[in-house]
Amino acid sequence: MHQNDLAEKIRNKALELGFEGCGMIKLDKLRDYEEILDQRIEDCPKSKPMLGNTKRYARPEIPYPWAKAVVVCVTRYGKYKVPENLEGLIGKYYLYDHKLQPDSRVTKSIAELEEYFTELGIRFSKELHGVTAMRWAAYKAGLGIIRKNNFLYTKHGSWVIIDTWVIDHELEWVETNDLTACPDDCSNCIDACPTRSLFKPFCMDSTACITGLTWGATGLLPESLSEAMGKWIYGCDACQNACPENGATWTEEVELPGLTELANKISFSNILSMDESAMREVLLSKFWFIQPEKFWLWKVNVLRAMINDFKPEHKDDIMRASEDKNEKVREMTARLLKKIEFV
Repeated sequence: MHQNDLAEKIRNKALELGFEGCGMIKLDKLRDYEEILDQRIEDCPKSKPMLGNTKRYARPEIPYPWAKAVVVCVTRYGKYKVPENLEGLIGKYYLYDHKLQPDSRVTKSIAELEEYFTELGIRFSKELHGVTAMRWAAYKAGLGIIRKNNFLYTKHGSWVIIDTWVIDHELEWVETNDLTACPDDCSNCIDACPTRSLFKPFCMDSTACITGLTWGATGLLPESLSEAMGKWIYGCDACQNACPENGATWTEEVELPGLTELANKISFSNILSMDESAMREVLLSKFWFIQPEKFWLWKVNVLRAMINDFKPEHKDDIMRASEDKNEKVREMTARLLKKIEFV
């Protein structure tokens, strides 16, 4: 079969399975990702530890010597209803992340697409965190553009999840789109960033990004940074919510199966009272960036949110947290008690 025909068959199968878009790029199209990273590190040296580790994504053939191309699929999640009690607490991406959800429609579509690869005689591999820089690969495949807040945008805004595979066929399928760049005079996303992590177009200080801090912090954060983080306990949508290009793209057409039931189990009080078993059952499969060895971070995030939006009814939960078995939780509780002058 001709390579172009094979690429088209894969693209059409992906659309048939419900993906919003699908493209393929040869590996040499990823090389300039390394140049982009070097420029960002120059603009923000503090981001070097994180960004330096992602340079490997420019060369997927190093871990996969047989790889010749990358397949990229995009899934839209901006059509689901957002549980009211989680709005402004948990980033919407994480509510709809399908990666550890075996019963989700998207997971089943991924499995079917991989079966199709096998039927076509294509060797493939996929990783939980992606086999390459996913937004850059999607951009290179013509599935959208990257805006000033660093997110990939399709015609449905930035509310998309990206999946990537390396394959052993040198296939290429690049879509076209009519999306236009951000206006030069628009700085809504930058102005909306609470911690000033996003400090200029296409550039951010990863050490101050709320999203990364909510699941990646290794200890208690400085009080000034904690205050700027507001009520977010897992992820952040500030720059996306402020973007005019996202203005009418979230439609809330349908319910995501199981999300309402999960949302009913999540509250500040519930999280503070959870033991490891409960966190594994309720939180781990959906919010998998916080692994069991860092479950304490959930409680620290909740206590920080309580500091920033204190309500008298929190008092009993806070006092119980002061006796938590984890030292960091107790330390954060002491900070809160001092802040609100309980003691």
